[in-house]
Amino acid sequence: MDRCSLCRKWFAPQHGVWLAALALAVAGLGIFSGCDDKRDTALPLPIPPTHPTTATAPTRPSTQQLLDAKRKEIVLGSFPLTLEVPPSWKINSEGSGTWLEGETPHGDVRIQLHAQGALMKTTALLAMEKSAREQAATQPDNLEVVPSKSIGGPAKKMERREVLRNLAVVRDHGVTEHVDRVDWSILVFVPKDDGFDVDELNFSGLALDHYRQDREFIEHIIRSLHYDATGGALKN
Repeated sequence: MDRCSLCRKWFAPQHGVWLAALALAVAGLGIFSGCDDKRDTALPLPIPPTHPTTATAPTRPSTQQLLDAKRKEIVLGSFPLTLEVPPSWKINSEGSGTWLEGETPHGDVRIQLHAQGALMKTTALLAMEKSAREQAATQPDNLEVVPSKSIGGPAKKMERREVLRNLAVVRDHGVTEHVDRVDWSILVFVPKDDGFDVDELNFSGLALDHYRQDREFIEHIIRSLHYDATGGALKN
């Protein structure tokens, strides 16, 4: 996802939800340097690989084990960020992609780690949050924006969660299924020069039912997201 795509993801029409007028207004703010008014071609919905369930993976931690286990601190790839996660969670690389993967009480999650390569000014960050929250207020049943919050020093994070209903996906065997999912993205604003680099954590293929069942568990993990440019996040 390039810097223009990021702008449109948070402001432009996405899955029939966002207003085109808002996209044009935000583009006029010059939030991302070098972002023009070209539009990307829509891409097929990605289908994450199927992971083993409890029935086929007897070594999977039980719900109680996941809830009671002492968390470990993990560095998020090349990001200057850490999370406190269950012991079984790990970082995996597939091609050019980096993922944080692990079990939750009712399934598995895959979180893609992606550096956006966009430099954002403080004024643009505030305008972005304001517009996103205004849009969320008009769609309380389908869209939630969690306000920006410090995660250490001047670094901040902001979350966007959108319910996507009745999505048509094609499985490996060619059968089309309709599913409800949650597009859960966490933008991290890492201080650089007089602005912020933008990194993203994005849940891949998170089913709505799974989200509802494990929301509290996952939120507890996300709350531990921490930036430390001089300490733990940069240590091996």
